[in-house]
Formats: sequence, C-alpha cells, structure tokens
Amino acid sequence: MGIYLDSLVSEYKIKKNYAQVLSKMMQNLLDKYNHKRAEVGVIVVDDKYMRELNRDYRGLDEPTDVLAFVYLDDEFPETDIARPYSLGEIYLSYYLAGKQAREKGHSTQYEIFYLVVHGLLHLLGYDHEDAVSKEKMDSKHNEIMNLYSTELLGE
Repeated sequence: MGIYLDSLVSEYKIKKNYAQVLSKMMQNLLDKYNHKRAEVGVIVVDDKYMRELNRDYRGLDEPTDVLAFVYLDDEFPETDIARPYSLGEIYLSYYLAGKQAREKGHSTQYEIFYLVVHGLLHLLGYDHEDAVSKEKMDSKHNEIMNLYSTELLGE
C-alpha cells in the first residue's frame, strides 16, 4: 500500500527518481509475498542513532549497518482486503553504508540498495541464523540485486 523513504541525515537526500524505482522494487516484492496492502518505512540515520537502536533492541552498544523491525501481527490478516497494515521499518546507517561501499569498491547508492534489500528480506521472514537459512536468504538477496540493480543504478 505504501513505501515511505526518509533520511534523518542532512547530508543525504533520497533522489526522487531513485526513490521511485526503489519503491517500485519494494512494492513488487511485497506483492510477490502476498503483502499487497503492506506499508514499509525506510529511514536513513546516522551512526549515533543506529547505535542507540542497536543498544536498545539488540543489546549491542555499537552502530550497525541495517536493522529491520517487523510490526506485522495477527491483528491484520491477509483476508481483510480493505485494511492496510505496517509490515515494519528498515533503518540504515548512512555513514556505515558509505564506509562499506568504499571498502567494497562500489557507490554508496548501491550499498544503500543492498541494505534495503537485506532489511526487506528480514521483514518478509528471511533470516541468517544458521547455514541453511543464510544460504536461502543470500540466494534470494542475490536474485533481487541482479534483477533490479541495472534499473536502480545503471550497473
């Protein structure tokens, strides 16, 4: 039903055309996974904010690159076609994304795309807690990156 993109980092503004394609990719995935009415927020934050989230919700007093918070519960079943629901939010660290992009030799935009896909897969139920689930998540992640990277980034 809606993808909401926002940046709380003054140095980073999400470009309109990038936001449109990113939203389209996310909505296509939500539709594919039977979440046509889902709303998802993507918020770009600084390391301090990310560190606070990571500390408060995971007990790790350090910044991380991406956190996904799933909000879906049984209150909004798929059979209730009239009512949108919040599937969750994805928080991204702009500075860690930039650092990781430099280390990997690609653009910050590409790294942000990579992290959004990672967070969205978490919202859709994927995880990497063991080797089998990590392999499934990595495979799906690579499939999505290959499918959308040219459209999103011209890469």
